Amino acid sequence: MDKALDRYLRKLEKSALSTLPPSKSYWQHHMFACANIAASFGSYADDERKRNSVINIRMLEVLRLLIEYRILERTCSYYSICRQLRFMLESMLQAYYVDAEYGELDLQGKISVLKQMKRDGKAIGSKLLNMIDIDKRIKLRSMKKKVSVRARIENLYKDLSNTVHPDYSDFLPFLTESGDHFEWISRYMLVPNPKLSDYCSQKLNQVMDIIYLLIFDNFQVYALVPFKWIRDALSATNCFLTFDYLRSKESASETKFKRNDVKRTSS
Repeated sequence: MDKALDRYLRKLEKSALSTLPPSKSYWQHHMFACANIAASFGSYADDERKRNSVINIRMLEVLRLLIEYRILERTCSYYSICRQLRFMLESMLQAYYVDAEYGELDLQGKISVLKQMKRDGKAIGSKLLNMIDIDKRIKLRSMKKKVSVRARIENLYKDLSNTVHPDYSDFLPFLTESGDHFEWISRYMLVPNPKLSDYCSQKLNQVMDIIYLLIFDNFQVYALVPFKWIRDALSATNCFLTFDYLRSKESASETKFKRNDVKRTSS
């Protein structure tokens, strides 16, 4: 049985890879960026706040989940990918909130906060977003228009939830008169589906965009360092929220330096 399964998976992987040129490059960019971010945390080992950061720990998990993403992608497990992406988004939002609101606590104290959030039913969904109030914390403008980070997160979370939650529409493909047989096969069997593959790639980029944004906002020092590797990754994967955030921080920093230079000159 195992040998038959191995043969089946090898054949499936070969078929799946033929539909994945764009997503392959997306995945590689995110792995490279996350590995560099995780490695840079080590240089702050003497910083107690960063040592007790929940985001640091979740970042290591994101690396593992990105590897799992690639495995699931190669076996055409598209709906499992969406579950993983929703977990990544939700867990990083929790970590961001606890680090931002309870930065003075050690890791044990932060774990207690997370336990209480779960008991109160505030660890997921809109209740979590209400507590974070992210549009007050992160103000973005794109093309001189205000961007609601919360609205982006809500739409993304809702989209992923609708994809993974059981629903009556799961059974529609069984109706011959209205069913899409290819969608039925993709839902209940492991077969390559370019449409679902592209959907997962887009959602990966959107989730990672939010994750990068939360990390850079939590550790402001990173936002002031012109890391070329992260800029290239953001540009290649359409992570426009984080790209705009870093650009705005860089502009503010340059303005500050210029003002200081003027003061020193005038004195």
